[in-house]
Amino acid sequence: MTRVVWAAPDGQEATRAFEKKSDADLHSAARETDAARGTYIDPKPARITVEQWYETWLAGYETRRPSTVRRARVHVKQITAEFGPLPLGVVRPSNVKAWTSRLRGEDAAVSYVYALHGRLAQIMVMRCTTG
Repeated sequence: MTRVVWAAPDGQEATRAFEKKSDADLHSAARETDAARGTYIDPKPARITVEQWYETWLAGYETRRPSTVRRARVHVKQITAEFGPLPLGVVRPSNVKAWTSRLRGEDAAVSYVYALHGRLAQIMVMRCTTG
């Protein structure tokens, strides 16, 4: 059994065990590459659902103007209707593309679809960077 230990971008130590050293080496190299690219996502927090993360995000967003918070709540309601029960780690660009395409097919205004997509991106990026 080979154990890989790495420092997550937030400074926390993470570990994972592998049966084969070659698998451990591949995993270690991938974590280093992800960290260098800024695309590392800690697997433990990635298990929380989109809805759980949005509740946390909205609590921190409450410092904005009331009208801005209201608009964010409307966006979050739409986003969680689609992605709410999914773990953060499974939401892929292809899921988002299919969703925005469906919204456009349902005659949603292009500007509204753009706003929803932007809000989703804003929140997901914050999730990835806050660990």
